[in-house]
Amino acid sequence: MKNAIFLLFLAAGVAALSCSAPPAASAPEPKKEAAAAPAPPVLVVHYFHRTLRCPSCLTIEEWTKRAVNDGFPAELESGRVVMKVANLDEPGNAHFNEDYRLNTQSVVLSDTRDGRETRWKNLEEVWELLDDEAKFLDYVRMEIREFLEEGAAEDAAASPAAAPAEGPPATAEATAAPTSGVPTLLELGADKCVPCKAMVPVLDALRKEYPGRLNVQFIDVWKNPEAGEKHKIRMIPVQLFLDADGKELFRHEGFYAKEDILAKWKELGVDLDAKK
Repeated sequence: MKNAIFLLFLAAGVAALSCSAPPAASAPEPKKEAAAAPAPPVLVVHYFHRTLRCPSCLTIEEWTKRAVNDGFPAELESGRVVMKVANLDEPGNAHFNEDYRLNTQSVVLSDTRDGRETRWKNLEEVWELLDDEAKFLDYVRMEIREFLEEGAAEDAAASPAAAPAEGPPATAEATAAPTSGVPTLLELGADKCVPCKAMVPVLDALRKEYPGRLNVQFIDVWKNPEAGEKHKIRMIPVQLFLDADGKELFRHEGFYAKEDILAKWKELGVDLDAKK
């Protein structure tokens, strides 16, 4: 009898175990949202005007649109370049006067990266070129092209695949004294400035290819602000073209490609490739 009771309890226990609910499955971990990709760079060509417009204002807008549409069709299609026209008298646009220090109707270039404006430039010379459409178009296109080239140089310098540039070599941290009988290319910039870093291989190549024919120098104006004041620098990098006596022949602001530098020297009457 006792054995029968024991077997009965054992059978009930086995049945209870076999009917127990399986352990609850652990809730799946919430998926981590992928980090948003940075917004692509956009170069905005602004034209600002007033409600009361003169023929010159209308001409500036028309020619600027022509310079952009005819000069940068691929960039417009890709969204790298955008043109915007704004009336400064309309509500909400007054801040542009302070943002870009506007005194009159103006064409302003604004480079935006990841939704943040990184630099801008007022193309003040458009007013001086209203008597020559060809020069006006060339000027606006040149300025836009330089902005795009500087942006590309910044991207290249910031790329992880690019070899980190530590800035110009110490020997380039020189005074502005030209080498006797040799023209000088003097760049004023800063070791930590991204476009300035992009200029390092350009300056190095010129030093190596034209020893004794071109004196290439660099001054960090963040470390030596008096040099920037002396040469009245507005932005960096800037390249000064000096003759053998130290007289300034030309200056350029922003990134400057090696071939463009050589072409400018030749235009100034200095052919560095000419055999002596």
